[in-house]
Amino acid sequence: MISTLLLSLILQGRGADPATGQIAEPASLETPLRGERGRRGPEGPRGPRGGVGPDGAAGAAGPRGVAAGADRQFISIDWQNGQYAGRDRQAFVAPGIGRGEVQCIPPSSPEGDAGDGRMRIQFFHADGVNRRPERWATTMWVTRFGGNVDDGDRHRRSDVKTNRISSTDDNRSSFSESMDTAPIGQHDPESVGAFTGVITTEPFNTTTEAQPPPTTFNLSWHWNFRNAASSRCYVSGTFVTAPR
Repeated sequence: MISTLLLSLILQGRGADPATGQIAEPASLETPLRGERGRRGPEGPRGPRGGVGPDGAAGAAGPRGVAAGADRQFISIDWQNGQYAGRDRQAFVAPGIGRGEVQCIPPSSPEGDAGDGRMRIQFFHADGVNRRPERWATTMWVTRFGGNVDDGDRHRRSDVKTNRISSTDDNRSSFSESMDTAPIGQHDPESVGAFTGVITTEPFNTTTEAQPPPTTFNLSWHWNFRNAASSRCYVSGTFVTAPR
């Protein structure tokens, strides 16, 4: 009994737990130094993709576009696999000046001008709508960009063209400007390009009715006639006239 009591007192004096007999380590008076951080380990594999969240709120609607009509007209030619019949031309109007037609008629067509094709914009003066001016009746200015795909410099090419029906050309009711860059008797087998232009009637004398506003236009195209069976042509355009 006495020996047990003495052992208990000895253990308490050394900071031991009387119940277990384990001696507690003395508390350190200084914080141990932290070593340098080791190198970062490789990144683990990507986890599975999470589910799709709910749809967000709808954004605000943009302004309404200009509706098609006499002041804003759209044309679109779209045919492929040689099926051009009934789809190779689109008409437009220049109010007060005349009417026009955008054509993409392949060289293989009977109307293809003996192998040249008709890839052009043609305009017909509206006789009688306005009296003829003293100098000329109708003018179309066009700038052509691009052209024959086989031409390595086509991206840098641009040509400015002018067509008009003067007051003395009584036997000519229309004129045209070709999208093609090849000389007469040939055609571009494949072409990518654009037109930007204006159609106007000027100048007027003192007896002429009010001058109609000009019609501006933009056309872009891509055709490929390398093989008649798989030939195709796409032309899109916009014609805009200031409201009178």
